[in-house]
Amino acid sequence: MKNSPHSVHPATSPSVEGDAIYEFMETLFDLPRSITGDGNRMTLNAIGEHVPIQTFEIPTGTAVFDWTVPKEWRVNAAYIADSTGRKIVDIENSNLHLMSYSTAVDAYFTWEELEPHLYTVHEFDDAVPYRTSYFTPSWGFCVKRQQYRDMKARSGERFKVFVDADHFDGSLSYGEVLVPGASNEEIIVSTHICHPALANDNVSGIAVSAFLAKTLLQSKCHYSFRFVFVPATIGSITWLAKNENQLNKIKGGYSIGLLGDSGHIHYKQSRHATSEFDRAADLILQQSGDDHDIRPFVPWGHDERQYCSPGINLPVGCVMRTPYGEYPQYHTSADNMDIVCPQSLQDSYDKVLAMLHAVDANAVFKTVLNGAEPFLAPHNLYEGYSRDAGRDAFHKAVLWMLSCADGEQDLLSIAQRSGLSVGTLRRAANTLREKNLLEMIQGIEQAC
Repeated sequence: MKNSPHSVHPATSPSVEGDAIYEFMETLFDLPRSITGDGNRMTLNAIGEHVPIQTFEIPTGTAVFDWTVPKEWRVNAAYIADSTGRKIVDIENSNLHLMSYSTAVDAYFTWEELEPHLYTVHEFDDAVPYRTSYFTPSWGFCVKRQQYRDMKARSGERFKVFVDADHFDGSLSYGEVLVPGASNEEIIVSTHICHPALANDNVSGIAVSAFLAKTLLQSKCHYSFRFVFVPATIGSITWLAKNENQLNKIKGGYSIGLLGDSGHIHYKQSRHATSEFDRAADLILQQSGDDHDIRPFVPWGHDERQYCSPGINLPVGCVMRTPYGEYPQYHTSADNMDIVCPQSLQDSYDKVLAMLHAVDANAVFKTVLNGAEPFLAPHNLYEGYSRDAGRDAFHKAVLWMLSCADGEQDLLSIAQRSGLSVGTLRRAANTLREKNLLEMIQGIEQAC
């Protein structure tokens, strides 16, 4: 494998959560996922060992908006053999070797007939590319460069191609983990489960999502959180179609994935661009002090584009580290456990959790008293900044809230101006409410 910045792990020490997320990834990595099939069910079952998950099976042929749930796909064996019967390429060595959703084949081919069905990658001699053909019947093999060269060198031979694969009326599987809050209004966190043997894309997203759900289940938040584990595109479209009559309670959320490599966090805005979720992401990344990148919405990428589509119109942004297609191992077998690390997983987990907490704690307050700044000494709020205004974060937050609580600015905007966290501002606001100096005109009584 060629060296790249994404194969070098950060030097910081891993934390307990990062190690646990990494270990969970190891249990998921080899499961044979696609947009349907037993590999997805095994993945959902593995998530269920950490958090209570509800699984759904949507039958083949079900209309989901303009799409139709496809036939289920199952592979028993797949290989290419030379004229002596020796297997040159075998799915037993990597489940990436067979193009996903390949049709059954049992025939001999000349090199000229076989070559159009072969896919390889030029960046790495020893990597297998990831290819799919979900909705166009076809077959193909994904091979290392050396395997391709070996077969080409024997172009006078005939090659045996065998694919024992079935397409049958079955179902598409997806899962949900609901974290109930004080409100029935929900925040959605979605991740895709269809990619086999690709660590960063997207075993990392599956594992981080499961641990976020596990943490929030132990919290008391205002909003409910719904973690959705779906195959990409057809899965999110299916989920939206099956939940169309309940979308009015979805406040918005994040699509997350590619969270384990050593690149910095990238945030792709929702189609709304200035939603609460976009502003929370921007705030948390800015206040972290770490390198990050905010990108505008484009109608391609992960499942955020489905949630953001005009007919759905949910403000859902996308959180990732190095974006899709921008690291050399992307969609190849080089996207393995070596390019992800506990430190990056921990950092991704921390930042997404902070974004969720920021949205949950957001509110709008207004001062109760008319006139200038209230006399704070009787409220035991004067000591601490009498000689140096804003001696600590809490007392700074008190002054910021009294100055900015005009009934229009929310905590996210005040946090952006002040450099203080939403949590600190919320604690100051709650104290000022107890002193009858502020009132909450939009927001929630209980937050994470």
